[in-house]
Amino acid sequence: MTTMQPLTISPENQQRLAIAVPIVALLLSLFVVYPTWGRYTTLLETVKKDQSELAELRATPIPDVGKVPPAVPDVPSEAPVFLGDIRILSSLSHCHLVNFENGRLYKKDEGSVRAIRARIDIDARYNEIRSFLLNLANAPRLYVVTECTVASKIKAGQPGATTTTYEDPSVLRATIEIERYVTKSAL
Repeated sequence: MTTMQPLTISPENQQRLAIAVPIVALLLSLFVVYPTWGRYTTLLETVKKDQSELAELRATPIPDVGKVPPAVPDVPSEAPVFLGDIRILSSLSHCHLVNFENGRLYKKDEGSVRAIRARIDIDARYNEIRSFLLNLANAPRLYVVTECTVASKIKAGQPGATTTTYEDPSVLRATIEIERYVTKSAL
């Protein structure tokens, strides 16, 4: 039977190991542990900030939905009432209603609520167009603007020119597509 000999290291190698092991441990802590600790503290700050934002959001009251009906019954008088609403809103905003195209139906068979789009053209100054859009957002019924294009008016003599001639160059043409919602009528 052979017995194991204890590992013998020369005193010179023992001194080298005594110096090398702490240096390796120091380098390991400097290049591995310290950067990781920095990322940890950064993540900890981010978590604290996110927690404070979440607490603030939870403390915020839920906004009032209001009494605006999202949809109205689909009755024959719905389209004329919509046109009347648009005329009133445009006159309140000092806009000239030039064109009205009604009734492209979207999402035909998706439950009881259907979307109907209409396209209108109005002539007005920029601030009046903004006022019209604000009045539309505050209307007694839910209207969604799906497209809005504002451009300078077509000059007289060009194709598509209107009979109304404005000498004021600040009058613009806005083409607005509005989506409204109707429910299947019980009639």
